[in-house]
Amino acid sequence: MSTLDKSIVLILVIFSLIIYGVSMPPTIFWQDAGIYATGIYVEGNVYSPGFPLYMILGNLWKHIIPIEDFTQKIQWLSVIFSAVSSLFLYKSLVILFTNKSTLFKKIIALSSDKDSQGVSVRGVVSPDTNTNVNLTIYILSFLATLAFQLNYNVWSQANNIEVYAFHTLFVSVILYLVIKIGEKGRIEKVIDSNTVKYIYLLAITYGLSFGNHPMTVVLLPTFIILVVLQPNILFHKKTIILSLIIFVFAAFSTYAYLPVTANSKPILNWGNPNTLDRFISHVSGKTYLTTDQSFVFNDISRYQAAWQEFVWEYSYLGILLALTGLILIYRENKTIAGLLTSILSLHVLFAVFYKQTTEYNYWLVPAHLATIILITLTAQYLISLANRDLNQKNYLKLLLSVFPLALFVVFLITHISQTAIELDRRQYYYAEDFGKNIIRNLDQNSLIFLTGDQESSTIMYLQIVKKYRTDLTAIKNIELEQFASEEGRELLKKNYPNLVLPDTTGSKLNIDQYLNQVVNENLKDKSVYLMSKKTINLDQNKFYLTPAASLYKVSLQPEDIELKHWNFEYHDPHYYLKSERPLMSLKDPSKPGGVNRVQFIQHMINYELQSWKNLGDWYLQAYDCTKAEDSYSKIKSIAPDRYLSLPQIQQSIDSCYDKNR
Repeated sequence: MSTLDKSIVLILVIFSLIIYGVSMPPTIFWQDAGIYATGIYVEGNVYSPGFPLYMILGNLWKHIIPIEDFTQKIQWLSVIFSAVSSLFLYKSLVILFTNKSTLFKKIIALSSDKDSQGVSVRGVVSPDTNTNVNLTIYILSFLATLAFQLNYNVWSQANNIEVYAFHTLFVSVILYLVIKIGEKGRIEKVIDSNTVKYIYLLAITYGLSFGNHPMTVVLLPTFIILVVLQPNILFHKKTIILSLIIFVFAAFSTYAYLPVTANSKPILNWGNPNTLDRFISHVSGKTYLTTDQSFVFNDISRYQAAWQEFVWEYSYLGILLALTGLILIYRENKTIAGLLTSILSLHVLFAVFYKQTTEYNYWLVPAHLATIILITLTAQYLISLANRDLNQKNYLKLLLSVFPLALFVVFLITHISQTAIELDRRQYYYAEDFGKNIIRNLDQNSLIFLTGDQESSTIMYLQIVKKYRTDLTAIKNIELEQFASEEGRELLKKNYPNLVLPDTTGSKLNIDQYLNQVVNENLKDKSVYLMSKKTINLDQNKFYLTPAASLYKVSLQPEDIELKHWNFEYHDPHYYLKSERPLMSLKDPSKPGGVNRVQFIQHMINYELQSWKNLGDWYLQAYDCTKAEDSYSKIKSIAPDRYLSLPQIQQSIDSCYDKNR
């Protein structure tokens, strides 16, 4: 690596560390961040398929790094993953653009066909022999890496406690190793020890990537194609067999973390994978793969939404440049073109087909990596056309040479300026505010039954990591099923000493009957709350439900409403006005283009809207029309459009006044 190379890599890594670190939120970003943070904090198991490698590194990281705030400490792990990925992407681009990667027989030769004397130099341009080409390669590789690092989807995970920054690093390293293997030529009958070393490193890296996020399985067809296309591959049977053994071991060894952790009975033990059946169910993601709606192949709206995602990210011009780059690379190196096409298309198709995911745009990170490379190939080709006659002082050619670079820079500045505003999370307290407003005003030592991953994960994080309202016994949605078995009840009693569990020895109660008894026993010495009326199938003849903001307080006798539950607090009093690019989930095809852009902030707004509606409904039942109207007016002030979409509210208020006249 030359001095200039090292300097550029250092600049890219330091810049990434700064931009991601500065924009980091002071607390968890949203749902899964709370699950991962808590899982690492208690050294437990998170949701299927467990993400063991990320959890293992997180557990090591928390003991090594001397940062006092735990949440910030774990967020820095994602920052570093994303920053280091820039090193591998940059080096991959330099190898490609200096025509060194000849793994697939034909050499990439998008630079000048002839030198100034008319001698053909196609495919042999080296940064050591052509200063102009050398500088262009470094500049383009730098700008392309910068564009990827500041891509919305990459950046949004770089300052978040999530597995996707680690996944970005894995994809970058895998691409680098594939390109590096071909640096000295295609696979011949005899290959040197360095090439073998890189093949083994590729097997280890690709295998380990399954322990972070198994969606790297999408790359498997690409590797199969690359192997099949090598005419001399049968001369390297031992290397291939050993690589497969290394890959399988690396892919599955980290999953031993799950049963080992489960046997220690941590407070967060999702799926409790300490038996073979539960382990297989957890690792296979059975929960997300066995429903009728897990995969969908004929929903045109989802393809439209994927197209819209790329238009938003690159504009129509960027997409045109990417397609041009694909054509150019196909002419020079069909297999490199196939490699980039498969990375792009397979990830898009999988994200479109896999309907269960609510993190659609983050699954597209490898597709964005391939797209940016293709755009850069086009830019390099345009510059190479101008470089042919640069020695003849043709200033028009010089202008054409500079234009693609200038266009690239303008794109970065305009696009990234918008992204930077949206991803500046320095005052991002939305998730924490959401969780605190749910439990802040509950009675001391209460029991609350939660539903929903967001509610459960955020409150779990607040109680376990932040030590907020630890007096409460908060039963998360994933723990409700534990009431159905003796093993689960023992674990609940261990984790929640204040929880009263009735002795049902000899009785044959189903889970609904047992939960009714649990509620009844705990009401003797504490308040009990439900996240929604459907959280538990309560006996309506025995229990009464009173609204407590968006929760419901359970009692054996009718109770008056307590206004303390509507005492909401926020770090930012104007949080409703904050702009935020929503998550593209594709889960609602009724939306334009099939896109259901779920704004995280909207989840918090819905909670408060439901709270004021509950209060208004309560007053309406008591024919207190003025207080009902005041409560409903809060909905109008927060979300006027939502209020107008509920004309029955105004009709109910008018009817109330009519009856009181």
